[in-house]
Amino acid sequence: MQWAFGSDIPGWTGDKLHPVQLGIITIALSLVALASVSDAARLADATPRRRIVPALGILAPAGICFTTVGRLWYVPGVLLILAAALLIARPPRSRT
Repeated sequence: MQWAFGSDIPGWTGDKLHPVQLGIITIALSLVALASVSDAARLADATPRRRIVPALGILAPAGICFTTVGRLWYVPGVLLILAAALLIARPPRSRT
């Protein structure tokens, strides 16, 4: 969306000077988070220890994007952190 503003870099985008490169990185990190969430969905019956890897795959992009995206990342970043915390805290499903 930065391209729509031309050479003006609005503050809500984090005042970044290379919006195209950062946009590509943000999309790539979002895909990593999406893959981790998909992996976590398959691990509903797994122990919390086994769910740490997908949780880290969710947390890493969330943390990195907070430093690169600016205020646009506040809502998705918080949601990803919450999802990772819930993934770890959730007890395994009992098989009945």
